Amino acid sequence: MSKFVAVDIGSSFVKAALFDVETPTVLEHIKEAAPSKLPNDNPNKFEVKANLYVEIVTKILKDLSAKYNDLQGLILSTQMHGFVYEKQIDDDPLYISWQDQRCIDLMPGCKLSFLDYLKSIISPEKMASCGVYLKPSMGFCNLFAMLKADPSIKKNGKLYTLGSYISYKLTGNNVCHRQNAAPLGLVNIAENKWNYELLELAGIPEIELPTLAKSDSELVGHFKINDCDISVYPDFGDQQISVLGSNLQDNEALINIATACQVICKTDSIDKGLFETRPYFAGSYIKTISNMPGGRGLDVIINFIKDTVEKVTGKSVKAVEIWNAVHGAYHKDSHEITVDPRFYATYDHMTGGAISHINSSNLRISNIFASLFDEMAKTYWQTIQTLIDKEKLTKIICAGGVSWRLPELLEKIREKASKPCSLSPMEDEALIGLFLISLYCHDPSKSLTDYSAAIAKFIAKR
Repeated sequence: MSKFVAVDIGSSFVKAALFDVETPTVLEHIKEAAPSKLPNDNPNKFEVKANLYVEIVTKILKDLSAKYNDLQGLILSTQMHGFVYEKQIDDDPLYISWQDQRCIDLMPGCKLSFLDYLKSIISPEKMASCGVYLKPSMGFCNLFAMLKADPSIKKNGKLYTLGSYISYKLTGNNVCHRQNAAPLGLVNIAENKWNYELLELAGIPEIELPTLAKSDSELVGHFKINDCDISVYPDFGDQQISVLGSNLQDNEALINIATACQVICKTDSIDKGLFETRPYFAGSYIKTISNMPGGRGLDVIINFIKDTVEKVTGKSVKAVEIWNAVHGAYHKDSHEITVDPRFYATYDHMTGGAISHINSSNLRISNIFASLFDEMAKTYWQTIQTLIDKEKLTKIICAGGVSWRLPELLEKIREKASKPCSLSPMEDEALIGLFLISLYCHDPSKSLTDYSAAIAKFIAKR
């Protein structure tokens, strides 16, 4: 058997591919809208019914196994930072997304937010072994906020990453890869073990945590459907899969611009600095600065324009129509105003973005987006220099859907950095990463670098 099902669970879409790793060929493509956020009066909460993701993955496996009786493995790539908390066995739990920021709410009867309170009891030194810092999108912070805000929720429930919850429902085993465990903020990444001291300090020590996978190709369990006995592998982080598919090398920087955005460099050691060090593959790491201005920040401006047009004209307008107008009106030198694109709370900035230096004649679409792209590019370049010496930097790679759709932004990045700047090998670089991991799980006796010829052949076929 040589067929692997790879499922990439993103914020907007769930995408799947069926690979024949021998050929190499993509036999099937599937794309579905991701489950919707549940309505909530609190704008800082972002909750989705977790079992809706399970239903989508199960349906994909059911449909494919009805056509192919030789499915070998399932590879999962999932959005990170979020979590699922199961309060009791018959619970219909919620997925608390990375877009959830409930920890910035004030604690009941207190002037401190949940996040600020955690920072007051857990020092940066305590977080150092986790490779991450306390921030609004972190699973640990929002788990703490959820449990402390509602005393009725039992404190000894079962915690999952999104991927380990799906695997658990398929196999009965709650196992997660450290790529997805680490962004929760609870893992000693060097030793690949949970940091229970942090739960003790937060006053929630009884939570049941997933088992951490010991290797990239560890078998989580099996899922039997139709005539197939499918091997299920640990959940990989969508960021790491994207980096892998982007073919990031030493002394290069990657800007991954999608709904969210990260700036990334590779490293073989656990470095300390104003960045996160996240587990990668084969025992290596990536230095990351996240919460960079990305697609959801651009959507703030697009949605404002969309709402204005609809309120004034009474006619609906699609985002793509607005973007077409933006491209037509854009002029790179026409930014007389300043746009601060930090519309979402980050570790060091929680007061939102701004449009400033407006006068009687310069509030125009061309000025707004020229300034927006300029500020985004300037932020990326400043951030890259935090991760790598600019004299050693040889190349910048831009990945993610936003990068491919906005050549104006890439032009600005080249201008700011004065370095070679190119797109990832394919628009859907995650597809390359998922194929490469499928090859590796099919034959883990080889290293990931041994598959370069197969990957080149795969890309050529696309």
